[in-house]
Amino acid sequence: MQGNDGDLGLTGSDTDRPFRNRLNVHWLARECAAWIKKKVELRGAPGALPQSLLIASKAETALTRVITGNCSFSTEGLGITPGNQFSLIQCSEGPEESATFSAWFTSIWNSLPANEQHKNAFLARLQELASPKPASLIYYLTLFQIFKDLGDELDEERIVKSATGIRNTTVWKKLYKFQRDGVIGAIDKLERLGGCIIADSVGLGKTFEALAIIKYYELRNDRVLVLVPKRLRDNWTLYKANDRRNFLASDRFNYDVLNHTDLQNAADDGNRRVISIQLPEPTDRQDYPTISAITRERLRRAGKKIREKNSMFAGDLGFRVFKLASSNIRAWDPKRDDLPTTLEESIDHLKSDRTEQDILFELLLKLGLDLTVPIDKQAIAGKAVHSVGAGTLLACMAEKIAASEVEPLALGIVAWHKTLSPAGDTTIVFRDSAFANDVSKTNLTAILQQHGLENVRSL
Repeated sequence: MQGNDGDLGLTGSDTDRPFRNRLNVHWLARECAAWIKKKVELRGAPGALPQSLLIASKAETALTRVITGNCSFSTEGLGITPGNQFSLIQCSEGPEESATFSAWFTSIWNSLPANEQHKNAFLARLQELASPKPASLIYYLTLFQIFKDLGDELDEERIVKSATGIRNTTVWKKLYKFQRDGVIGAIDKLERLGGCIIADSVGLGKTFEALAIIKYYELRNDRVLVLVPKRLRDNWTLYKANDRRNFLASDRFNYDVLNHTDLQNAADDGNRRVISIQLPEPTDRQDYPTISAITRERLRRAGKKIREKNSMFAGDLGFRVFKLASSNIRAWDPKRDDLPTTLEESIDHLKSDRTEQDILFELLLKLGLDLTVPIDKQAIAGKAVHSVGAGTLLACMAEKIAASEVEPLALGIVAWHKTLSPAGDTTIVFRDSAFANDVSKTNLTAILQQHGLENVRSL
């Protein structure tokens, strides 16, 4: 077995990660310990063994097979996972050779003391693996990974750049020593890791630690946004105000304050973009069956209220809602015992229960386009054609395009493209199964390419 200095010990090496990810180490350790207690005799060597020896045979019978070399009793040694390709492993080819290896093993085995010390130590390590661990261990291991490369104390001079003048601010002077240490540690993590959570208990001054961190970055000419629940908004705007209750007024804080449901674009001519991710938690209500349904209604009402209060506001108060789902394109999953049926089912590889809009937004994702780009729609030759991003993408997801409709559809797309005059190249996408035959598809592509639209694709 590996020594205590092995990086992962009895749980294997990096190549065993897929097995550890099955999360059955506790069970395996218990089963292994029970097996060793009942059926295994174990002796310990005083030092590392230069090579391994595996002997397979039944009691009181001739040896079946002997393997020697770099073949430890591990997944790498047994050939289950990739190992060192330069390792030398030999296998006995006959009874005489097996007997020679067996005699060598027996002489080594008999030279080792027979006691229960090593077996008990091994079982203790297995028991440690099998025993349940508290959930807090993950928290402690996370802290260890974050702090292991630091010394005993944080270097204040290195982390907090004194030239900013942070030590001369009112908020810094009002901090206790433990709060200043928290500020220094938070700044260090923000600089090294890009984020930090201050998790002190209630009443230990997390707000003032946060204000000191904010002031530090303001003194570096960085913009700071404070995102808080609406009921706490006044608590944070107070420290920016020229108010007799604000004992930090001399620090002249200049951060922005927003709520997580804020739609204040009309108030300051802002142009904020927000993504809200919610689980469809049920509400037991008929009108709003999920929490996300309530959110959509709140956004509609908030937009309506802003429009009523600011009649001159010309900004965008709309929003788009997306639901996590599998791809609209059916994956290739052949039935090996019935390939003809599989091929027939794959003629149209777009899923039948998906709408044009579903397919269109997947195209946006695959082409790297912003999901908030404007989308226009026109009927050309009786087919709906979508323009995304002022002509960056033109898509026609019609299910059927007859041969007689090919030329008017292509010329209509060309005319619309000239009107849009996109700055860059345009990608045009059609549903592959929509064409009556390959000739129709080739003719449509040729007409578009004759007018400079070279990037034509089909799904």
